[in-house]
Amino acid sequence: MKFFLILIVLSTYLFSSQVIECKDYFGKSKNLIGQTRSMNLMIKSLDGTNFPFKINKNNSLFAKMPSIEVLARNNIDLVVLWNSKGDLLNISNKLNTIGINTCSLNLDTISNYVESYKILGRLMNKEVRASKLSNYIKEKVELVNKIRKIIPENKRVTLYHAKGEDGLLTNCKNSPHSELIEFVGAKNPIICNKMKKQRIKLNFEELLIQNPDVIITDNKGFYKKVYKSKKYKFLKAVKEKKVFMIPNTPINWMDNPPSFFKSLGALWLGSSLYPKYYSYDMKKEEEIFFTLFLNKENI
Repeated sequence: MKFFLILIVLSTYLFSSQVIECKDYFGKSKNLIGQTRSMNLMIKSLDGTNFPFKINKNNSLFAKMPSIEVLARNNIDLVVLWNSKGDLLNISNKLNTIGINTCSLNLDTISNYVESYKILGRLMNKEVRASKLSNYIKEKVELVNKIRKIIPENKRVTLYHAKGEDGLLTNCKNSPHSELIEFVGAKNPIICNKMKKQRIKLNFEELLIQNPDVIITDNKGFYKKVYKSKKYKFLKAVKEKKVFMIPNTPINWMDNPPSFFKSLGALWLGSSLYPKYYSYDMKKEEEIFFTLFLNKENI
């Protein structure tokens, strides 16, 4: 009987029914890591890492969490969890079984970063720096919210986010990957019915029906050929030369992965779509952001 009671207690401890939020985690961590690239970018912005000119998926400093075996070998004692799908419980329980603590931090929207930076700063003993980064994002979120409210409804453009070589892969409305579209005052026409669906593949006829005012893309191949394509020339955005390449120095400013770069991406997207309303010196905004978040005077 005693043996079974011990098993019940252990099972309750090791296989929790929910993941503790980082705001409620008060353990001490000497060596933490993030689950995803988004989280590790945030961690590196806090610990003073000098960001490289270009970040790719092979850069281990900013990569997603390695295998559990590697975590154990490197004495990781806390994994900070977040992913855009929200499926955290399974990985949390697996890590807990080998003695690695976990907590979750909400990065679904750019507004979440205001509080999340403060929480992560406490976990990393970087409260002062975290406060500076949090205040920057808070200031930009408030600026964009203020500007968006004064853009007349009849001036708001329909914006399509083209992904992939053919531009037919796209992000659904209400996804962390497409958040900035509506955040700056544009309209995302891609409404997905499936629960938690974040990305879909269209056919060209579906895109032609949407006929967006503006197209943005992070695919160089698509961007290079879109103005030369006999098929795409019928789209309004192509006719009016309203196809924009998303900045990606040192990494995508909007998604892939969605990160704190969205605070800068919002300023770029707003000024690209509505220069009359988002009127600031974008070059100066870049310099401020790079210096503060990436520890760079110039990048």
